[in-house]
Amino acid sequence: MPDNLSMTAPRPDLRETLEWLTTRAMQEVRRASFLLAGTCQRLREGGLPIDRASLHILQLHPLFSARTLVWTSETGGTVQVDRAHGVQNTEMYLRSPIKPIYDGGPALRRRLEVADDDLDFPILHDLKAQGFTDYTIRPIFFSRGQNMAISFTTSRIGGFTDADIAALDLVLPTFSLALELQETQRTAQMLLETYIGPIAGENVLEGSIRRGDGAMIHAVVWYSDLRDFTGLSETHPLDEVLDVLNRYFDAICASVTGHGGEILKFIGDGVLAIFPIEERGAGDREMAVMALKAARQALQTLEDQGNVHCGIALHLGDVMYGNVGARDRLDFTVIGPAVNLATRLEPLTKGQTPPLVVSDEFLRAWGGKARSLGKTQLKGIQKPREAFVPTFED
Repeated sequence: MPDNLSMTAPRPDLRETLEWLTTRAMQEVRRASFLLAGTCQRLREGGLPIDRASLHILQLHPLFSARTLVWTSETGGTVQVDRAHGVQNTEMYLRSPIKPIYDGGPALRRRLEVADDDLDFPILHDLKAQGFTDYTIRPIFFSRGQNMAISFTTSRIGGFTDADIAALDLVLPTFSLALELQETQRTAQMLLETYIGPIAGENVLEGSIRRGDGAMIHAVVWYSDLRDFTGLSETHPLDEVLDVLNRYFDAICASVTGHGGEILKFIGDGVLAIFPIEERGAGDREMAVMALKAARQALQTLEDQGNVHCGIALHLGDVMYGNVGARDRLDFTVIGPAVNLATRLEPLTKGQTPPLVVSDEFLRAWGGKARSLGKTQLKGIQKPREAFVPTFED
């Protein structure tokens, strides 16, 4: 880089960037894409010639191990790319400048205007071909000792000045604090959604964490159970059993959540879910229809798989939705007679076609046709209850 560039280029002004990061960004910005875009835009306005930036974040997620956010000055927007588990074994990652940063290495800088022999990562050749002149990737330190990475690229002739690099190093610690705060909140929300569901997770994050916290809600209660699971687990290898179980859960969860329901818990090979009804009476039929659509979709998906079978029971009633458990070990779930009835109805699905049974309360809300199974004395239920198998014209 020519010496005269360092002498003639103005020193970047970081005041607005640092003020934004320590005030509004900490309080208002909830997504890493907005944090990256806001920071880069303010750095540019302060005189730092950033034309492209990429943020690489390791994450705790059941589907992805990391994600990459790429910002460009041309669009002013950010694109996110999720990285699946196993990406760390790919040639793309092993030959990228991200790996040495994740491994705890120092910041790297490559001047793209020099000969190709000095460009030791494939991505650098691509960036040079696009007209960029300088590239640096730098670690972002989180408090738990894990490194994230951020890269900056410019197309200015001569590349970054020493003052530009020093400015980046001055801003990044504050940027990392804002980013870690975001990621901590994001991870907490994602884990709650994964393990107890989005609605229950939101309730917990909003402060419903004391035993007994909760409310009575009106809902369709779903309970399903996998057929012949005990025999399957005793006669097949564990990996095959887990595969069947996961395919069953996938089918149930996709159908329930896709029709407005929420999975509350897995009980062995059973699934407890609800379809909350906001407007009692007026919303009963709508949610009953949605629950039936979910049940039919789940049963069809399992039938298409060939060797996975289950029974589904649907009931409609009031349930207590909230925290129950020991003082220091709680479960956010639903309890009440309506839940008990749904679980007791499910065994009646054995031998039925389809293996789907509903209560009389559900049938009245739905308003469709059904075949009565007569009144049955259900275990733990005081009075005999009539159950029905819905019939469908299509």
